[in-house]
Amino acid sequence: LHTRLSGFGFHRDLGAGLLGALALVVVFRTLTIGSVFHGDRVVLPGNDPYHYLYWVEQLARAEPQPGLFAWEAIAGVLGGRVGGDPLAYTVVWWATELTGAGVDGAAGVVAWLPVLAAVAIGVIVWAIALLVTNDERIAVASVVVFALLPGHALYSGVGFFDHSYLDYLWLALSILAVTWLAWDHERRADAERARHLRSPVTWMVVGLLGVVVAAMALTWD
Repeated sequence: LHTRLSGFGFHRDLGAGLLGALALVVVFRTLTIGSVFHGDRVVLPGNDPYHYLYWVEQLARAEPQPGLFAWEAIAGVLGGRVGGDPLAYTVVWWATELTGAGVDGAAGVVAWLPVLAAVAIGVIVWAIALLVTNDERIAVASVVVFALLPGHALYSGVGFFDHSYLDYLWLALSILAVTWLAWDHERRADAERARHLRSPVTWMVVGLLGVVVAAMALTWD
């Protein structure tokens, strides 16, 4: 890998290193796949996974089906709740709707979402490391270390359905947003830093950060 970045250009070696590290993330999140999938049956480990699956199935079988962003209708199916973990159920229901899995396939969607979230977080870890260190090798190595973290590997393993995998995703996105804001500010000359505040990209990132913070609160208490 090239030691330093030139304008954060993406090239073949960097792509191969990132893909290899992400493959390691998937491997360590699917070591227990044989204990989760038993033919047509899906056995979910973790903390109250069937509690979450129950509410996902309730949303999937609701008649009439609420719109994807019909918040009041979704809350009605969830018992009118505004506290607890409403987004944890809703995100998985969105996934069942977008994949066409329905009620019968909800457990399969539930099983794979933590792994997909772990891959997404791996990409975010890579981006944060790249912004902070400006070194491609450290960025790829950071994803390798992330892949091997026992705690995260447990809470984002295949079938481990809880709010935790989403909590980690929102946390990683918030760190990426704040890191990018600092990086974009610091890379400018003193005379140009006011442009950072006037940039539409800056305010788009700030707006997305606000959405992520709201998602954190709605995913877990």
